[in-house]
Amino acid sequence: EADSSMSPATTIHVVGIASYDDVDKFKDNIASCKGVKGANLKFKKDKSTIQVAHAGTTEEFFENLKKTGSLQGKNILSLEEGTIEIEVPAK
Repeated sequence: EADSSMSPATTIHVVGIASYDDVDKFKDNIASCKGVKGANLKFKKDKSTIQVAHAGTTEEFFENLKKTGSLQGKNILSLEEGTIEIEVPAK
């Protein structure tokens, strides 16, 4: 039985050419997104992860994130409950 006080969480994998500043800015956009309770960044060149605590499902969070415009220019590689994989193409 899962602890019901735990918020749903989604791990966003950011792959591709993304500088620390770009990924950190993306994390800030996520943190200010509707329903998001917190976002933690683990930066690693070419594959960073952002752990997001949010209300609702991963899909609902994704829909809210799309509305912020912060996915502009990024490719969505996969979307499933608990995980979103995003590619940042080289500029």
